[in-house]
Amino acid sequence: MLKFIENKKAIMSLTFTQIGLIIATAILLSAAVSIVFLNDWQKKAELENIASNFSTVIQGMDSKFFENTTTFYFPEKTYDYNVSISTEYATVRTVGTWFNTLSVKHRFLKKPLLSNWISGENFHIFLN
Repeated sequence: MLKFIENKKAIMSLTFTQIGLIIATAILLSAAVSIVFLNDWQKKAELENIASNFSTVIQGMDSKFFENTTTFYFPEKTYDYNVSISTEYATVRTVGTWFNTLSVKHRFLKKPLLSNWISGENFHIFLN
């Protein structure tokens, strides 16, 4: 029994193993936290929702028989986002957590009438 107590190499080996396990645990915990909390999946889902709702309103305006005015209120978020529209897509963009650009495009199910739209100004007049 005295032989195991006086063995200093075994204690040193145990200490290094414990330090290694603590470092590995810290790395795994930081990876899990970065995946859950610093990922942009929630922001991207919100952008998809905004693009989908906005394109639905535009398609609904195009399918109405009589001239009508519809108001769409964009949700107030803690981050800035940019909405752009074209004849085929509604696009919503914002800056991600790591300063990357998050962009969501929502394609219109049917193309709106293009006969009245010669320029972007005519398109905005049509939407108003």
